[in-house]
Amino acid sequence: MKVLICLLFTFFGHIGITVCQDAIASSNNKPILDWEAAYGLPYAIWDACKYEYNGEWMLDMSTITWQSLSWQDQGKYARVYQVGYAKAKKLKLEIIADPDRANIAMLLIPPGRFIMGSIENDREPEEKPGIAVVTKPYYLGKTEVTQSQWQA
Repeated sequence: MKVLICLLFTFFGHIGITVCQDAIASSNNKPILDWEAAYGLPYAIWDACKYEYNGEWMLDMSTITWQSLSWQDQGKYARVYQVGYAKAKKLKLEIIADPDRANIAMLLIPPGRFIMGSIENDREPEEKPGIAVVTKPYYLGKTEVTQSQWQA
């Protein structure tokens, strides 16, 4: 029998993890959960942190649920989403830009929604964080561009 990781949320924002039996099934005994549609994320995370933009579902990292996760779990789940998105959309996770000259390693950034802006103690009083939406996937350099890559 399949096992799902279920996240239990308390009123105080604490998160406990427990393993539970997969009781989510349709009338024909097929699981309702489509792991490809959730890009490999645990259902409880995907259900609480998904956002629809122009008919496309993406990870929403601005939710209270996401913000309640530790930075370690945020990193882990962001990576799971990145890999799952690449697989579901048949995109390469990593590419090499200008392989004959600059040879720049680039990593897929999937669409998503997140909070952008300075934290409270590092901003002017009139500045406030906002919610940003990346609507299409793109590739970003894995590392800084070196002088030799720039000159290539």
